[in-house]
Amino acid sequence: MSLIPTLRLPGWAFAVVAVAILPLALVAPRTPTALIIAAAVISLAAFWRHGRRITVFDTGIASLLVILVGWVAVSALWSLDTYFAVRGALKLAGNIVVGGCLFSIALRLAADERTLIERALAGGFWLTVAVLAIEALFDAPLSRLWEYGLGPPEKLYYEKLSDYGIFWLKPATSLVAIFVWPVALSLSRKRGWLAALLAVLTVVAVAYGLRNQTALFGLLCGLVLGGLVLIFRRRAGIAAATIVAAGILIAPLLPATVLQPDRLSPKTSFVSHALLHRLYIWEFTAENIAQHPLRGWGMNAARVLPGGKDLLFDKTRQRDLGHVMPLHPHNLALQMWLELGLPGALFLSTLVAMLLMRLTRPDLDRNLSAMACGQFAAGFVISSFSFGAWQSWWLMSLWFAASLTAIHSQAKMPADLNH
Repeated sequence: MSLIPTLRLPGWAFAVVAVAILPLALVAPRTPTALIIAAAVISLAAFWRHGRRITVFDTGIASLLVILVGWVAVSALWSLDTYFAVRGALKLAGNIVVGGCLFSIALRLAADERTLIERALAGGFWLTVAVLAIEALFDAPLSRLWEYGLGPPEKLYYEKLSDYGIFWLKPATSLVAIFVWPVALSLSRKRGWLAALLAVLTVVAVAYGLRNQTALFGLLCGLVLGGLVLIFRRRAGIAAATIVAAGILIAPLLPATVLQPDRLSPKTSFVSHALLHRLYIWEFTAENIAQHPLRGWGMNAARVLPGGKDLLFDKTRQRDLGHVMPLHPHNLALQMWLELGLPGALFLSTLVAMLLMRLTRPDLDRNLSAMACGQFAAGFVISSFSFGAWQSWWLMSLWFAASLTAIHSQAKMPADLNH
């Protein structure tokens, strides 16, 4: 008799990723990509072998993603670097296929598989939160031991620490900020809303201690949106969809107006070193968007934009800030505008509106709607300040986190979310 029945291989595959993804992010944040792909392949093969049927989780969103990949591929024709553009298009297509399979399979796992995955995630999650808390409270003792041996070069270490916080744990903290929501969903079902709220607030405290402002802001936005959805349901979803979609469409205007860096840089108590760098990156991005607002510069063009490797200098603090474009704009909406033009912005605004409308449907469980919207808000905010739009490890992590939210829901989710 097989120790791990083939019929339950999808559950075990998901469980392995669930328990490992966050601890691995502490030392090698890009490693989970291979694990997630392997879980998708193993699960899909097991489903097919035993006749367990899967279908596209949402035909409307799937169609929109296919259109995106098509436009990304077309944009390679005028991209500044054809190789980067084609490679990026292929990677994006692969991410969407793997992610779509993950989510579709997650909706059709058996009860014992869901229980196994739920326990695995809880173990990996709380272990990672404990490590991050130790790092925040005691001046990163584990990082010093792991990375620096006897200790880091004092001047460089403390200069970076002053500017960015415990910056090397940013990927792990960001992942915890999006994986806390399925954990909280499970707690709300078993122990009530107070336990769920305490779980999220624990991660808020950890993000604050690590000085990860992006994760902290994402979590707070998630709490606000989740709370509003819990109370107002569909009306909150409509309002959030309208605000976020409008923000995406006007994004290129903000760096030249309310977010103009030269206007904000003298306010040193408000604008951190990291945020000031972001503001200059966004200003440079907006200037380049204005040159090709309709078609954009092409897929992955951000990394090779003319002038992108020029160095920035903060006159107020008399310090270097870094490159004016370090590989990508660190903002999802601006990167879509920059590389894919108006069609890219319309795609993104339509996608977020569709997601929020589906997540606040009246027939979905109230707790599920609130937690899923909180997870959406955290992921969107982090994507708006930190990682590149096409980074595979981040995209795959978002797909897997959303899949875990579906798995952790007590309510049965419809096979097709179009209704």
